[in-house]
Amino acid sequence: MAGADGTAGSAAAQNELRAQRCLNPTPFFRVQAEEWQTATADAFRDETSPAGEPWPPLAASTIEHRAAKLPGANRRTKSGALTKGARAKREHGRTGIGAIKMLVDTGHLKNATRYRADRDGIVVNTISYGPPHIDGDQHSIIAPRPPKRNFLVIERGDDGRMRLVEPYLTRFLTGYTAFIETGKVA
Repeated sequence: MAGADGTAGSAAAQNELRAQRCLNPTPFFRVQAEEWQTATADAFRDETSPAGEPWPPLAASTIEHRAAKLPGANRRTKSGALTKGARAKREHGRTGIGAIKMLVDTGHLKNATRYRADRDGIVVNTISYGPPHIDGDQHSIIAPRPPKRNFLVIERGDDGRMRLVEPYLTRFLTGYTAFIETGKVA
């Protein structure tokens, strides 16, 4: 509501609006969660962390193991050798269209990773074997320990605590400040 001088209202009214937005930042958190979900999907597609770090390549043994699981990749001749078609299937699985993707074997990890927003913040949910990949976790139950292939917008800092990666930290802070001041979510 504009005042007599054309301003948007009294300082007290503006402060009240800011306070209300501080008490319920859910609209801002929802937009952030959607952006982070997109960043995670992009990480799986591009095989690069949300911070822009390329993932290390798969081990040759992993590629061979996954290529062997492709339909028709285990057909053998009577002598026990792989058929020409099976060899082609395995090679195509390594390099062709639809080639083996890092961190996507069954798709469970990619499809189960979700960000949920409410008035208290944003929570990330993933399945149990996802976290060791975030930083090549030394505490991994997976043996051997996986290399770092972070697919989330968070990572473990030097102090051992989880934190937002850049540019998401800067976007979050500037976006939150703008939301509190204006009520607009960008």
